[in-house]
Amino acid sequence: MSGLPSAKGTTASRFATHVSEPGVIHAANNRGLFRSDDGGRSWKALDLGLQESRITDGVTALSCLAE
Repeated sequence: MSGLPSAKGTTASRFATHVSEPGVIHAANNRGLFRSDDGGRSWKALDLGLQESRITDGVTALSCLAE
């Protein structure tokens, strides 16, 4: 899986999918928000416009709406 940060120092990720977007997965953890368009084989970071320090405690929930 390319595009995700190293597991060392990363809190548990949360994942979300939407039935209308097959193969698209969103993942969030203390390192940011990521999107995969190929079922998790590769990932890209999404810009949230937040300071990194705001998510140092991790993510407790993630919801996904179709585009």
